[in-house]
Amino acid sequence: MKCRDGWILQPHGADFAWAVRNDGRVVVPPTVGPAPTHYHEFLNCVVRGGKAATDFSWSTYMRECVIAGEIAERVVGTKITWDAKARRFDSAAANAFLTRPYRKGWEIPGLTAGA
Repeated sequence: MKCRDGWILQPHGADFAWAVRNDGRVVVPPTVGPAPTHYHEFLNCVVRGGKAATDFSWSTYMRECVIAGEIAERVVGTKITWDAKARRFDSAAANAFLTRPYRKGWEIPGLTAGA
């Protein structure tokens, strides 16, 4: 799947994936040691400081691909292209899923549709 500034390659049913940038450089996944759960690791980082083993420098690529795939499934029959720099699709129908309406008083300027 084409994402952000590269590709995520994962064979069907595999428990591993490769991330490759558009310039051909491989994004090396972090080595993750034993941890009770990722929730515990996150809380340990919050309390003690430091960097998590699976920080956003790696997971952002995967998350962007998953979200783009979920949106693509909702605009059936439409070819969409993601512009990573603008952080928008080339389709108004797909872009509608990037924000959502919030109840009055819970709006987040810049993130909330219509706020």
